[in-house]
Amino acid sequence: MADDELAELNNQTVDESFAALFGPYEQAPVWLFHPARPLARAEQRRRNPLTRLTDLQQMAQEIDRIYRDYLPALFSAGGPQAASGAGWAPALSTWAETLYHRAARLYEGVILPELVQSGFEIMPVDQAAVEHAAWLRDYFYARVHPLLVPLAVDPGRPFPHISSDSFNLLVELRDGSRGELTALFARVKTPHAIPRLIRLPAATTKSPAAYVWSGDLVGHFVAELFVGMPVHRIFYFRLLRAHAPNPGSRPQPLQGERAKRFGPVVRVDVESDMPPRVTNWLLDHLDVASHAVVRYAAPLPLMSLPQLAVEAAVWLNGDDAGR
Repeated sequence: MADDELAELNNQTVDESFAALFGPYEQAPVWLFHPARPLARAEQRRRNPLTRLTDLQQMAQEIDRIYRDYLPALFSAGGPQAASGAGWAPALSTWAETLYHRAARLYEGVILPELVQSGFEIMPVDQAAVEHAAWLRDYFYARVHPLLVPLAVDPGRPFPHISSDSFNLLVELRDGSRGELTALFARVKTPHAIPRLIRLPAATTKSPAAYVWSGDLVGHFVAELFVGMPVHRIFYFRLLRAHAPNPGSRPQPLQGERAKRFGPVVRVDVESDMPPRVTNWLLDHLDVASHAVVRYAAPLPLMSLPQLAVEAAVWLNGDDAGR
């Protein structure tokens, strides 16, 4: 969908956007509207920031459920509903982007300022490094660096398998080993063992509770993982795998952790300013269609809502003593 059309949807109510996208399809299922309900609650006045974060987390979970559970089951079952889904499915990414755009606007314009006012602040690593450079470097090399496994992708090294719901950096490199700069890509996964939000030392911050994103920390030091190969840009992405077999296939559904690791890719979340050439490269290597892409305006917080909600709850509920 063109940017001006998406902007028009973003200026409408969620009901109007839903009707514009799915109204022409008589058999569009009701569960497509489920994520809009917690978002509408989050946008209500006089809700505290923690409640709003919980609402946005529920919205994100409902969007995931559509892609991971409902949509694969619909196409696997076949019949008139599946035939109808072939028509409206390409509009699903625009619907998800519309909801995430509103969530980002609410987060950046309302929730984040209220959190900062309460003493809870999330700082860009570049800003935090002005006063915490030594601490950030020590933390990175002691806690994060040993867990990182950067994987370059080229004709001799295939694209690595990526687990569902993992948070990743796609690193664009410049290889000058042959006398000319050639674009190469590498994937760096942020380890599950590292919290998405890292607390800065309380004694040296102006805010009582100051944090940085672990993904931002990895991005800050990522150039040191590729000695001799300049880093051109980094992009955040996340993918989601289905808990069901590919449409049209008849193998037994994958269960538990195997489903999370080996189910088919049904959605790829990228930051909104990822260039089309990079997005297309990523989709080609994941073997997924372009309508499976959902673009985020605020990738770090919106891809980490559960962790953000937990840390904010600890602070706002007064359970921060001793941390």
